Amino acid sequence: MPPVPLVREITGSGHVIALQSVPVFARYEGRIERVTVTLGSEVRAGDVLAVLSDPPARLALDQAYARLRTAELTLTARQITLAQAKADLHRAETLAARGSLSQSGLENAATTTRTAANSADLASAAIEEARIAAAIAAERVEALTIRAPFAGTVTQLNARPGAMILDRSDSIREEESLLTLTRMDNLAIEADVAERSIAGLMPGLEAEAELDAAPGAPFPVRMTLAAPEVNPAKGTFSLRFAPLAPPVPLRPGMAARIRISLPSTTQTAGATSQ
Repeated sequence: MPPVPLVREITGSGHVIALQSVPVFARYEGRIERVTVTLGSEVRAGDVLAVLSDPPARLALDQAYARLRTAELTLTARQITLAQAKADLHRAETLAARGSLSQSGLENAATTTRTAANSADLASAAIEEARIAAAIAAERVEALTIRAPFAGTVTQLNARPGAMILDRSDSIREEESLLTLTRMDNLAIEADVAERSIAGLMPGLEAEAELDAAPGAPFPVRMTLAAPEVNPAKGTFSLRFAPLAPPVPLRPGMAARIRISLPSTTQTAGATSQ
């Protein structure tokens, strides 16, 4: 009798996951002045999500700009002094060449010019320091406006106007974030299968999935990733699948079941094992 192909079927259960879902934190502490999104809002990269209020930060920015302006005025004054010192030195050199000015007088004029030049250089350095301080202060104020890092959907919203929040260094738990932003166009199905089923599973494999949200409506998926480690407590490992034609719009957290059919061995019809 011709050999009859046997099919090995592997099943697993899992959920729809978002491949890009990020909790958004404030970089600095402050009080939430307003929230510009709601749960489910779709935003573009750079859109304003929330605005914080921090009067000391804005005052620090005003002070930094004032110090920068003072440094610029100081430099202008010292440049005028330097220009006058150079002019005096030129006259001193002319008089010394005619014998109308002593050597010490010429040296004093040269020293005055060098001192004025050093003062102008210090004023220039002070301006650079003031510009850096102003940039740091401006960055802190700019960070009070929380913007979307990428285009996505607000899938969790914790921010409430009037609430006081900590900065990112003090807020490491996701529930302390302002919100969670998720890319809904980049979803996958992650399912666990038994460790004994690992043979023959590799990326690119075609399979079938079914959602609890759409029972009786299986659809094709393609395996994209197999976890490099087995879960020793459960005796399973995770597989990730790209949905090809789901019957309903996918949402993170949806329950799903996976069915994989693989060729196994062949045996002759009617043959008996020895």
